[in-house]
Amino acid sequence: MSILFLLLTACRAEAQERDIPLEAYLSMLEQRHGVRFSFIDAEVHGVRIKPIDRAGALPEQLRYIQEQTGLAVTVVAPGYVVVQGQLDKKGRVKGVVLDAATNAPLPYATVRAPMGTSAVADKWGCFELELADSTVFHISHIGYRSLTVSWSATEIMQLPVFKLDRQPVELSETSVTHFLTKGIQKKTGNSYYIMPKETGMLPGDTEPDVLRTLRQMPGIISVNQSVSDISVRGGTHDQNLFVWNGIRLFQTGHFFGLISAFNPNLPHAITVYKNGTPATYGESVSGTVVIDSRPGPAQVQERSAGFNLVNADFNVAVHTSPKTYWQFSGRRSFTDFMSFPIYRRYSDRVFQHTKVTNFFADQPLDYTSEEVFYFYDATAQVNHQIDATSAFRANAILIANSLNVTQSSQHSRAAETSTLSQSSLGGNIAYEKRWNQWQTSDAQASLSAYQLQAKDFRVDNDQVTLQRNDVLALEFSAGHHILLQRGFAIDLGYQLDKTVVGNNDQSHFPDTSWSSDASLLNHAWIVQGRASFKSMDLSAGIRQHYFAAYRQFRTEPRLMLSYQWGAGWRLTLLGETKSQTAYQEIHTQQDFFGVETRRWKLANGSDVPLIGSQQLSLEIQFQRDNWLITAEPFVKQVNNISGRSQGLQYPFERYGTIGDYTVKGMEVLVQKQSGHFTGWVNGNINRSAYFFPDLNPQTFRNHHHVPLALRSGFIYDNNTWQGAIGSTWYAGRYYSEPASRIPGIRDDGTLFVQYDSPNGSRLADHFQVDLSGSLNVGFPNGWRLRTGFAMQNAFNTATEISRYYRINPQSEMIEEVKAYTLKRTWNVFARLYF
Repeated sequence: MSILFLLLTACRAEAQERDIPLEAYLSMLEQRHGVRFSFIDAEVHGVRIKPIDRAGALPEQLRYIQEQTGLAVTVVAPGYVVVQGQLDKKGRVKGVVLDAATNAPLPYATVRAPMGTSAVADKWGCFELELADSTVFHISHIGYRSLTVSWSATEIMQLPVFKLDRQPVELSETSVTHFLTKGIQKKTGNSYYIMPKETGMLPGDTEPDVLRTLRQMPGIISVNQSVSDISVRGGTHDQNLFVWNGIRLFQTGHFFGLISAFNPNLPHAITVYKNGTPATYGESVSGTVVIDSRPGPAQVQERSAGFNLVNADFNVAVHTSPKTYWQFSGRRSFTDFMSFPIYRRYSDRVFQHTKVTNFFADQPLDYTSEEVFYFYDATAQVNHQIDATSAFRANAILIANSLNVTQSSQHSRAAETSTLSQSSLGGNIAYEKRWNQWQTSDAQASLSAYQLQAKDFRVDNDQVTLQRNDVLALEFSAGHHILLQRGFAIDLGYQLDKTVVGNNDQSHFPDTSWSSDASLLNHAWIVQGRASFKSMDLSAGIRQHYFAAYRQFRTEPRLMLSYQWGAGWRLTLLGETKSQTAYQEIHTQQDFFGVETRRWKLANGSDVPLIGSQQLSLEIQFQRDNWLITAEPFVKQVNNISGRSQGLQYPFERYGTIGDYTVKGMEVLVQKQSGHFTGWVNGNINRSAYFFPDLNPQTFRNHHHVPLALRSGFIYDNNTWQGAIGSTWYAGRYYSEPASRIPGIRDDGTLFVQYDSPNGSRLADHFQVDLSGSLNVGFPNGWRLRTGFAMQNAFNTATEISRYYRINPQSEMIEEVKAYTLKRTWNVFARLYF
């Protein structure tokens, strides 16, 4: 009897296991057949179903669901299925709202009857409305034409499907939908659009890192492999503008540049401008990177968690009401209590020739050193649809790095701990209002604070040095957007910015202590017009500044003109004038342990004038039969740069002299896509030179100039398996060689390095091969696992990426300091979506 009881229990358990929630079954079918199911949670909650043969065709599966559950199952568009209860024709209507152009669901559309009853569609566009005595109701959604529906017209339908047309002024736009890999689009004319969560794998990456993705694009280079040192067409990293959900950020990297500060697992949408930047964006004389992490309709309920060999993270987005959703994310490294070989590789790359290791390479030190490092970041967002015409949102972000270095002398038992921290905190609130189908307004207030500070103990002489760099940026902006007939649109705006920058150095010696504080108030008025014709797209704008402290006006025009002719050919002319008030300088190479030597400064309008730039480019693009070929010559000039911002060597670094640089070059891309395979080669040829009128010589090569760069990639992606292999080759960058290996002596008796012609020598060329792979696995309960690996520098080629010279205070001789690329580095990852 006991055996029989166990058998019956097992059979019953097995039967129960075969019955699964309908929601899980639908999720399984979505993974298997590539479709999307829409339903009202309350109508399917508690409904269970026994799965049939996995090989069953989709129509058979849909009939089976309808027969077993009694629910109405309707294919309303290719790849889109609605599951609902049977229609109630006695004063109640159920329906689904779709985009007429794409057949995609429109979440949170407002459905309203004249007698006052109303409803809000759910995340899949489904709604249920009590009509009372009314026979007419209205459907509306921001950005779409309202629709008036007669109840009698829906009575004969098995399932009411209501399609809303987009605003008739929606501007036409041609884009390359597969640029380098899936999830990256090249928009008409002047921008690139990146969706990291949909981006295919790129060589050497475990995750769709926001900033590492940029380095694969033509004209964007990071010679030292740092996401905190990205050069766009010869510019320095601080000359780029980074905006996260409307908040300007002054810190972009973890691990002092090796890892992006933006959690790659948020549903980011990134827009990148190299030229022709809209007038909405200022404070940049080089590239502009706009990051929007508001989730789309299909991501509002997404939850995921994962890890790699450096950090672990989570991401949660949920609805707390039909009109409100929240999103939270967090990431932290575990490098302070657990380390894998990748941490040692990263440490060797970042901390070489710094206080953390052995700062003076020619002579061993008499103390031991131990470091503890970790980083973390967190974000929080809330979006609330107030009503059919207005919405509110708020965002917050926190980024932090912490490094503790404990050193003890061999001649003393005393141990001292030095600290270095880097952090950013940002937040904003925003409001949007749609007045009618032609006009919308928005307003935003934001705050961004950055701090870099160090407490440096010297165990050899008992000295303590305190260093700090602070930035506080406050902004208020308001905009009004007018959509006109025949493909015209006008954006009007006003921005008020106040930036405060402080620097402070303190030591035992008063003559070496110093501090500086500066603030600047800036008004900006914006006019941007857009027009779309049959074969032409035009975007032109003006940004008018008034800098209160300078009592100075500045007008900055922007232009994008794109013309399509023939089959697959497009010609695009881009031009812009921009300015920048905050920038970074290198005071000395030993600042902040030698790890993060750059500190933010603020132009004062006199000895440090406003930085300005002008740029012009012409792109020729050919796209046909899955071929994409582009060529874009450009010329760019940046004025009023500080020599210290460029990392120039003595004697130029001491003067803080002001000058210009000019870059002339061309960017080329050749890409071919065939089925699941994509191959591409891109490169850029540049010629860049400084002009400093107060120096001798006045003209010499740009320190950040890379004369030639070539990158290639070969990617396979069938949604389940992904693999990528790619190579990078750079011509060596320029540096200054000493005229003599014997130090010079100043009048005060201090030693210095006497240099030959500035940037007259060039480092060896750099070549590196990276590869990566991943696997996506779906489960019957709707969960999904993604796992894979990545390898950087597969051939372990050690390439010198920078070189400079300094005086060793112990030997009083000239010391050559070389920095090398990351050695062969493995990483693995796993991420669960649930």
